[in-house]
Amino acid sequence: MNDINVTKIPIHLNQWNKINQIMVFYKTIALTSILVVVMLIGYLFYNLSKPPIVIDCSNNLKRSMIVISDIPKITKNDIEELVKSYILQRYEWNSFIPAQILEKIKPLVTSGLLEKIEIDLKKSSNTNNKDNVSADANNNSSMKNVKQKILINNISIGEQKITVKFDRIVTIENLKLVSSLELAIEVIKGEITINNPFGIYINRIVEYEKN
Repeated sequence: MNDINVTKIPIHLNQWNKINQIMVFYKTIALTSILVVVMLIGYLFYNLSKPPIVIDCSNNLKRSMIVISDIPKITKNDIEELVKSYILQRYEWNSFIPAQILEKIKPLVTSGLLEKIEIDLKKSSNTNNKDNVSADANNNSSMKNVKQKILINNISIGEQKITVKFDRIVTIENLKLVSSLELAIEVIKGEITINNPFGIYINRIVEYEKN
């Protein structure tokens, strides 16, 4: 019988131990790499799900904004607030300055309507009849001494149109004149901006003056 060389057994055991250690080492590296990849993928999806940040450089100012990806549904209350804001910015003033009025209503109306209003305001500003005060205070000649306040009576929001009824209180020195006005307003959806987060704009206005 052949004798077993017992001196070689420890050597083989050491080699197997080294191989096992190397395998465990590489296995650990592989598992760690997989874990890191999974974490990176999770982080990537998390950031993709967040609303993006946009840098606004308008008016020579830089500011960061978070863009809302899910636009909230526009309600009647939102439209009513838009109409109220327009009425007050357009018809209420302490001094009739067309440029200021246009700047205030610009975020609320379409470009086409803004151009039409600009033409109407310029016509009113150029009116020069000191002996005549029309029902619309915008046509008064002494505009610097004229103040106009608004009292909104009713805002009706229907499927096809919006109706607004309000009183204008015109003060010329100590004289006060009151006239009523009714507007038929149409709105459309447009670009979402900082000043118009819902993206709804007044597109058409028809005035009905009541004596």
